[in-house]
Amino acid sequence: MSEKNNHIDPDLKILIGGVLGKSSLLNKFEEMAAIAAVLIRQKKSRGRDTWKEFVQNEKSFAFAFSDGNPRHKLVSDSSDSDVVEKEPMATAFKAVKHALDGGKDYSNGGYFWDGDDIKSNYKNHFKVKKGIHFSDSSHNIFDIKESSVNYQKYKTTGRGKDKKKELVKECEWVYESTAAYGGFYVIKKQKTVIGKDKNPHKVVEEIEKFTGTIFWKMNKDYVDHFNYKKEYL
Repeated sequence: MSEKNNHIDPDLKILIGGVLGKSSLLNKFEEMAAIAAVLIRQKKSRGRDTWKEFVQNEKSFAFAFSDGNPRHKLVSDSSDSDVVEKEPMATAFKAVKHALDGGKDYSNGGYFWDGDDIKSNYKNHFKVKKGIHFSDSSHNIFDIKESSVNYQKYKTTGRGKDKKKELVKECEWVYESTAAYGGFYVIKKQKTVIGKDKNPHKVVEEIEKFTGTIFWKMNKDYVDHFNYKKEYL
């Protein structure tokens, strides 16, 4: 990543926007670096040479770059100097640089992630329907239940009356957690209240909310026996 005179290669600026756009409002370096690591791993696995090509051809994974996210737009609309120097863009810039330079993989080998929508949309969530498992209880930052689906693979042996169907592999989930970063942030909202003088007054209300990101990879048994070894899909 070029940093000369705070210049950022336009293609890499796309990645920075995607990282900021999909990270939570916690603006944590570790979470952003984990998202960057996942995106870099996905780009390599899908054989895309540039981030522009990745965004144009991997629509199912690149919503972070094209869903109108205001944090992504902030990066694309900002000067390179502002991206390098102003928060939270500066943290996203550092996180991307860290991942590209081969720094610690904060996703711990993840290929996917989810924000707090996995809790709010639990019953209809794609990964929940496929089966999720927490490899470490500390990854369950949204306090959700694991889900299971019984995947079975059989092979047939023999012929005629000696023909037999034998169970050779089964697994109970597709996605298993690799890391998670969560915490509280404060939203400030202005509202009008009636004071003791019976007149309306504007006050600022602070609401504390929990958010973060869970990172996932596919169950190796599922990849090897049920998914044609494409662990990035």
